[in-house]
Amino acid sequence: MAAIPAIETSGYIPISEWPNLESLAVGFREHLMAESHKLTGSSLAIIFADTDQTCITHKFVDTQTLEWEIRQTKQRGTAQYKAFEVRPNIFFVDFYKADYEEQVSLFINITSGQVIVGLSGFHVREDGQKRTWTKFTDASIEGYANVTPFAPTVDLIGKHILYRYTPRDAYEHVYLNQGTFTWHCLSGTEKGLADTEPCKMLKLDDK
Repeated sequence: MAAIPAIETSGYIPISEWPNLESLAVGFREHLMAESHKLTGSSLAIIFADTDQTCITHKFVDTQTLEWEIRQTKQRGTAQYKAFEVRPNIFFVDFYKADYEEQVSLFINITSGQVIVGLSGFHVREDGQKRTWTKFTDASIEGYANVTPFAPTVDLIGKHILYRYTPRDAYEHVYLNQGTFTWHCLSGTEKGLADTEPCKMLKLDDK
């Protein structure tokens, strides 16, 4: 009996052939919104909704420099940050803690006191592949009363959205359910790549 030839999946690109992270990042800053300097000179004490009620003070020294201090342990550090006012009085703040090898992303509503903190980094799997990880924690600004976490949303479920990161890089996202979405690169460095991944959907504002 003749051997049955293997059937190749047209267009499928195995993960081993994906471009590295450095290649993916090229040009992705082109469509960044203008940075906001409204937080400059302010200090926000952010209380984490964990068992220890960890409190970290963030002092925005100038338009680029942030000083942070963990109240309970007195650990402190300095980082270069970027802040964006994504909605009126809702800020996205991003900075890197070199000593922890963690990227810190803060979503802060200075009207309601709501905060969600995203910590991201890298880990190496047993097979040697380098992967990212992200952990989200609810938090609030000290001094605000009756603060509730940002609520989960179902508004994106079923939507098929095209995102153009640069003039060259375009991705389509399909939001399958509250915890899963599929992305597919239509053009750019990752053209032809696709995957289905976990996601977290939160409603930051009603507008």
